[in-house]
Amino acid sequence: MCYAFVVDNLTPDYLSEGYFRIVNEEGLIGFADSLGNIVVPPQFKFAYPFDKGKAKVTYTGSKSDPNDEHWEWVSDDWFYIDYQGRAVHW
Repeated sequence: MCYAFVVDNLTPDYLSEGYFRIVNEEGLIGFADSLGNIVVPPQFKFAYPFDKGKAKVTYTGSKSDPNDEHWEWVSDDWFYIDYQGRAVHW
């Protein structure tokens, strides 16, 4: 089962270029379309919303400070995917 990724302390993720982030029970992130259809299955430790046809994602890393209200994801292995979840080089 998947749920909408939560942003801003309980707000479901917003649509960006027709897609929103989802999270599975293991905490992995993927993407669904505006109707809730899974288009990129959850597989990433963290993912940013789509921007100009690509999304920045990673399989590794951790929160910078999980107790801080404004955290960021830290990873040395970022890459970009397209709307189908394929790695792309930009």
